[in-house]
Amino acid sequence: MNKNSKRKKLVLVFAVLFIAWFLVSIYIGGKHQEQRLYKHGFRLLEEQIAVYIKEHYSGVSKVEFTDIYNYGDSGLYVYPIITDDHGNRTLLNDSINGAYGTSRGLYALEFHPSSKSEIIYLDNSANGTNIDVSDYQTLPDKAKVKESYITDRNFERLLKAGSIKGVEKSDKGSPDMKIVYNLKIKEEK
Repeated sequence: MNKNSKRKKLVLVFAVLFIAWFLVSIYIGGKHQEQRLYKHGFRLLEEQIAVYIKEHYSGVSKVEFTDIYNYGDSGLYVYPIITDDHGNRTLLNDSINGAYGTSRGLYALEFHPSSKSEIIYLDNSANGTNIDVSDYQTLPDKAKVKESYITDRNFERLLKAGSIKGVEKSDKGSPDMKIVYNLKIKEEK
């Protein structure tokens, strides 16, 4: 084999390796962007849920959130865990419709087709309509929920079942309630 032939093979190998590296880095970069979008959107959703509970329910000592579950085509879900002042701990979920998450709480969670900027809309806001929170890192006042039928119904169900005690809907809320956010994404098969 002559020198030119070896050089051509070497150049070809490096070209193939470079193209493979380039494609892998694009894939990883896209996954990283997607993960960042999910975390941003779910951080705002978790805050919206927690603030509603903190401002509208007394007797709650802590709200913490499960991992964000990615069920593929079924969507993304996060579940709040409530601890009452008596130490009772339970999952706050919608037993009829399944969960909080993409189908519950987030109206839009995607990238703008042309600019690739984040689009994040929460289902509910202070005026009762969906709201664009794409440019916010923390929940703006206009995105705070005044009424949440689903949350209220779930608290009623948990109280009736005895899962939590001493929690009631109240204007005084739970001002000392601890909030534990969780932005870990767990892939489910």
